[in-house]
Amino acid sequence: MGIDDYVTEIEYAAEEAALDAKAVYRCPVYPHVTISSGDSGAERHAYALLTYMWKCEDCDDERKYCMESLRECLGQPHTTALSAKLMGE
Repeated sequence: MGIDDYVTEIEYAAEEAALDAKAVYRCPVYPHVTISSGDSGAERHAYALLTYMWKCEDCDDERKYCMESLRECLGQPHTTALSAKLMGE
C-alpha cells in the first residue's frame, strides 16, 4: 500500500497553500521537512489561498477538513505527506 492511499488531496492542497504563502519553508538539510516561518500574515494568506482553492475546485469535502489540514501543516517541524511522497519515503 503506497502513500497515496493515506494522503488526501486536501493535505496536498493545504501544503501547497502554506508553501505558496511562505507560511512554511522546506528544511535545507531535510527537504521533506517543513518549518513554520512564524509569519502570522503569511499564515493568514495561506488560509485565504486554501479557502479560494476550496471554492474554485467545488470541493465535496467540508471546509473544516481543509482548515484542519492547514493547521496541521502550519505546525512546527513535521514531515509533510507531499514532501515524503516526493522524497520517495
